[in-house]
Amino acid sequence: MTVSRGALPTLTEVLDIEAAALVPATAYAPLAPESVPFESHPMVLPDPATALTTQVLETLRPRIDALLAARLQAVIAPQMERLADELTESLREEVARAMYTLVAQAVDDVLARRRKP
Repeated sequence: MTVSRGALPTLTEVLDIEAAALVPATAYAPLAPESVPFESHPMVLPDPATALTTQVLETLRPRIDALLAARLQAVIAPQMERLADELTESLREEVARAMYTLVAQAVDDVLARRRKP
């Protein structure tokens, strides 16, 4: 074996390595099949009715989801519109109060400046 550039071989070098040298001395030996513990659990097969029900529900799920989304939108949309209207009215009243306060304060400031000689 020829090694150049320190201890690293290059791709063009041919290495003569025995297969036994590739397995580390501390490698574990494979287990014999009879030494592996096997827990025997009875195989439980699903009830045919349950399996069919599950299959039908999985098939119908996209339609159920679409129907549910449409129904929820039909119920929720008017409620959201009502809430948006109430929020808009509440904000309008709050802005009106704030504007009234600002205008009253500005008028008081102008009048106070006019009174000073």
